[in-house]
Amino acid sequence: MQYDSSRRQILTDFLASWELRPGTVAYAGYGSLVEQHGFDGVEWTDSPPLSYRTQQRGFFFKASYVHRF
Repeated sequence: MQYDSSRRQILTDFLASWELRPGTVAYAGYGSLVEQHGFDGVEWTDSPPLSYRTQQRGFFFKASYVHRF
């Protein structure tokens, strides 16, 4: 997790891996961008009261294997 106070953003990344045998691995991950904004009843603003809102998120999965002869 990383917080950027100048942009009022929180970046999160999570990664998990599983190794079946040496060289054969599966990865799964998640990342998101959360920004702090205010809402005046009509539109999003940068003035108080501020709340956090998820702007982007992504998932991925990757697998690699070794085939030996």
